[in-house]
Amino acid sequence: MQRKKRQTSVFSATKALSADFRKKLKRGSLKSKQSTADGLNSIEMLSERAGMSVNSAIIDLTNVSIVANKLEESFLNVGKKIKMLTYYILTVHGQGRTIVVCTSIAALRHISALLRILSIHVWKLHVQMQQRARLKAGDHFRSNEHAILVATDVAASGLDIPGVRTVVHYQLPHSAEVYVHRSGRTARAFTDGCTIALISSNDTSKFASLCKSFSRESFQRFPFEESYLPEVMRRLALARQIDKITRKDSQEKANKTWFERNADSVELMVENDDSEKERVKLHAIEKFTTGFVYYERFLILVLFCEI
Repeated sequence: MQRKKRQTSVFSATKALSADFRKKLKRGSLKSKQSTADGLNSIEMLSERAGMSVNSAIIDLTNVSIVANKLEESFLNVGKKIKMLTYYILTVHGQGRTIVVCTSIAALRHISALLRILSIHVWKLHVQMQQRARLKAGDHFRSNEHAILVATDVAASGLDIPGVRTVVHYQLPHSAEVYVHRSGRTARAFTDGCTIALISSNDTSKFASLCKSFSRESFQRFPFEESYLPEVMRRLALARQIDKITRKDSQEKANKTWFERNADSVELMVENDDSEKERVKLHAIEKFTTGFVYYERFLILVLFCEI
């Protein structure tokens, strides 16, 4: 029986070939001595495991800049205290859909909570969500032309959503490969797109390393209108107060529920020793807190109307 010939092809949309890849292939030494932490040489490891022969045909369509031609890359220096503030300005005054990428779920939840208080259409996407919840978030994001999706790196990888105008690197990625994956969510299929990296004082060395991976000195600075700062600062201050009260109230309810649930499991009777006066006081505080939250929301709506 005649053995059929088999052809093996390796495709990659984001991994670039190193300059000496062909020489290494002929020598049979694909394994790079250099660390692959930046991810740009990981195609060599993949080719080695796939068993590419010396006579393999190599077709490289990668641009010199690696990222899409119509992608505008930019950065913005921000301090720790105004990082969220700057991000809010960028999202409110942006056009089209926006994806904000974080490296931690904690930052993702904090951003999402504040933006929702500010009446912005925002959806979350991270690996701890159930598949059904992820699909639902993606559908909502697609249905709104000016929505915001806050996602982690793993969750955002492979997303193909039309109309994404901006990708905001709220926290810098750990490697150049991850940066390429993030930025690839916009400027797809020959459309225009924009990426904005928010750089704090702690990100200086990481940003310099990222630029070095792409053989650049830096990116262009994003045009930032500082006249919006006073008004936005007021909005964010109110949003933070509401978020703080809401989280504190949720934590207290969770602790109370946990105590009562465990008491029931051991068949203990939980008695409330608070006097009538103390119960009235607690009720008044709770009522005041609830009223304060609605009052803060009212002030935010007034500020929106003024601007």
